[in-house]
Order: sequence, then C-alpha cells, then structure tokens
Amino acid sequence: MSVLKHTLVESILNYVNVGRIKFTCLDASKSFLVCGTNTGSLYFFEATSLKFLQLIANSEISSISHVKISPDERFLAIASTPHGVISIMEHNVLERPKQKEKIRFKIADQKVPVTDMVWTPDDLRLFSGHEDGSILLSPIGSRVRSFFTGKSELLFKCDSRVVQLDFSVESNQLLASSLTKTIAINFVKQGALQVGTKPRDGMYGGCHFKFCGLGNFYVVSRPGRRLWRADMITGAVKQTLNFKTSLTNTAPTNLVTKSTDVQAPKIKNVNFSKLLIFAECLVSWADHILLLIDVDHKEIVQWHCDLDRILDFAIYDQHAFVMYGDQETRVSKIDFDLNAFLDRISETGDWQRCFTIVEKYNVEQIELLENWASKLEIKKPQQEDAYGKKYAEYVDKIKKKLEEEERKRLEEEERIRKKKEEEERLLKEQEEKLLKEQERLQRLIQEETERREREMREKEISC
Repeated sequence: MSVLKHTLVESILNYVNVGRIKFTCLDASKSFLVCGTNTGSLYFFEATSLKFLQLIANSEISSISHVKISPDERFLAIASTPHGVISIMEHNVLERPKQKEKIRFKIADQKVPVTDMVWTPDDLRLFSGHEDGSILLSPIGSRVRSFFTGKSELLFKCDSRVVQLDFSVESNQLLASSLTKTIAINFVKQGALQVGTKPRDGMYGGCHFKFCGLGNFYVVSRPGRRLWRADMITGAVKQTLNFKTSLTNTAPTNLVTKSTDVQAPKIKNVNFSKLLIFAECLVSWADHILLLIDVDHKEIVQWHCDLDRILDFAIYDQHAFVMYGDQETRVSKIDFDLNAFLDRISETGDWQRCFTIVEKYNVEQIELLENWASKLEIKKPQQEDAYGKKYAEYVDKIKKKLEEEERKRLEEEERIRKKKEEEERLLKEQEEKLLKEQERLQRLIQEETERREREMREKEISC
C-alpha cells in the first residue's frame, strides 16, 4: 500500500505556462499555497480546497527564486534573482480589496543569489543562505516595535554554496549544509561546530530529526545513498545509515503519472540531497527523483522517478506540494497516509514506534488500532514490554472515550427527542385551546344570531 497519495493541483493549470510566465518556486502553510514566478508575480491558493485566491504583482519585485511564508502567515520572504534581494512583504490577501500588499523592507546586503531561507517560529528572525556561502541573520522585529530592527548580520561564511538551512526551535540551533560540509550554529552557546569530519562534494543537505526511542539528532545526507546520524552536542557521527540494499530491493513506482514508459535510473546514480521531515519520515529529492525514507527502520519506503524535473518542494504537516516539469510546469499535492504507514510499522512488530505514532497523532479508529495490535501480537506473541502494555492501555482509553462520546451523543439525541416531544405536546395543546376557543366563539355568534332572529320575529308578531 502506497504511503504517499498524489493529487494534481488542477486549479494551477489555468495560470502556469501562460505566455512568458513560468512558475519557479512555492511554499505552503496551514492556509496558503503560494507560487512565485519568473516575472515577480505571486499566486495565492487556498491550501485545503486549492481554490485560487489572489494574484499579487508588485513592481518592486523581479524574478522570484525562493518564497517562504512566515509561521503566522502574515508575511512573505521573497528572494529575487539575480542579485539576491530579499523583500519582506505583508501580503494582506484576506483583507483585500480594502488593504493591498506592503513591502515592509528589503535585505540587499550580499548582492549574490539566495539559495535557501528559513524563518524562526516566532517570526522575529529570518536566516538566508547564499551562493557565495554567506549565511545572514536578519532581525525582523515584532508587532509593537519598528518592523526592521537593524542591519542584517553575517552569521557564518561557508567555504562553498549553501545548499540547505534548517532551524530547530527545541535546541535553538541552525543547521547549514554547504557543498562540502554541514555546520551547526548554536545560539545558546554562541558557537559553531562541524557535523562529522569527512568532506563531500555535491548538493547534500541535512536536518534535525527525532528518532523513536533515541531522541534528537542531526541527519546529514552523504554520497553513496547514505545518511549520517550525528550528535547535536558534539557533532560527532553516531551512525552511518546505508540505504543501498533497501533502494536496490525497492522498485520505483509512478506517483504523478500512469505511464509505463518511465525509465528507472541506475541505482548508482541515485543519491540523497536536501532532507525534509514529512510526518514520520524524511523526504529527499534531486532532479526527477523523489524518495521517502524511514530513517528509524533504515529503509526506503518508496521512491519515484516520474516527476520530470523537480523545481521545488514544500511541506506543511502531513501535506506536501511539489513543483516539477521541463516544458510544462505542474504542481501536485502529496498527502502522507498515516494509516498506511502504521500498517507498515505494525508488520515489523515494533510496539514502541507504533504506540508513539498513534499517541502523537491521536489516532482513534478502533478497528485500525485493534488490527495493528493483532499484527504486532502475531509478530511478537510473547510481547511483554512496556510499550505493548501502553498500546493496550491507549486502546482501552480510546474505547472508553468513544463510549463516553457515544453515551453523550445518545443522551443528547434523547434530550432533543424529549424536547421535540414536549414542543409538539405544547403545540398540540395550543392548537386544542385555539380550536375550543374557536368553537366557543362560533357558539356565541350562533346564539347571538338566534337571539336577534327571535327578537325580529317577536316584533313582527306584535305589529
């Protein structure tokens, strides 16, 4: 069963590949999917329905190479080519037409192309990596102070182009990968250290990742389909994860097409590049290849080579968007099927990881929970570890919760039923009272009519 589910974003097809306009990059958040273009325009789509929202064409912005949405979704960091100017824009998409976009300020310190950007979760800082190896820290400011609090600071200078930046709020560290090495910048200790000692040469990235049962580590891509798991205090490599066998044993499948003409590349030509966390896995991509990596179990979950040329990739929660294409640009939405992934985990008999995931995502489908428990027990019939017991306790807790919700639902239905019956009874009483009153009035009218007729007859007789 495939863990990744693909949906072509058809609403974008009306706007891409039109005249000289080409989509170049994208980013995603809870509310928005934003696409940048070679003309400096920005296209906003609603992240869930994928409905087109707004086009922003600002004369101050030239061809866009990167766009990043701030964590609070109010601002965009927009990198333009060729001089690497970064514009901070308050887009006001949901306030239009009353309010238009505002360019708050520009960062133009390096004058070389931007290769990656990342916001801090509090929206107060923006890190940018550049073609010449420079890493800038730009203090954005707060809502109550002036917006830009000072000149950008040269945080670090790598010996080659910056490939990827990744910020961890838990450790307050920035992980910066260049063509030759990965550097961890610690803002608590105010120092930098190199991850591992062996150099490399290529578009290799890295990120922070929490391993089940082991804790947080750096994960850095290496040549030969390998990853390093490195200590976040010393930078020392704790383990080299080799995925060559897993990749060889896992046949590539189609993700975005149904064509049978897609040629799989030679395994020796497949390498990890940038790394992003996608739900419980890592995803890596380069050229036309996309890989989903289960680093905990050291295996390739699935990989695909039918995306033409991948231009950009963005993730929010369990949803990703990929921009790809040579002649014609396409954007696809890729959903991480957590249930399918848990099916896969349950086959391994890993109680600890299965429990950790269902608790983390608050899974409440009892049939699925019991099905996974059944598979785990079959794999480990003598399972007596703490996580097996915790899993059973979790299932019992969910059952009780659902039973309580069902009890409350039935009570609410009963309350509504009784209320409706009472309303119907009162309405019926009112109708009966109204009917009796109408009958009483009719009798009075009848009596009065008869009285008048008698009086008239009596008068006639007397005359």
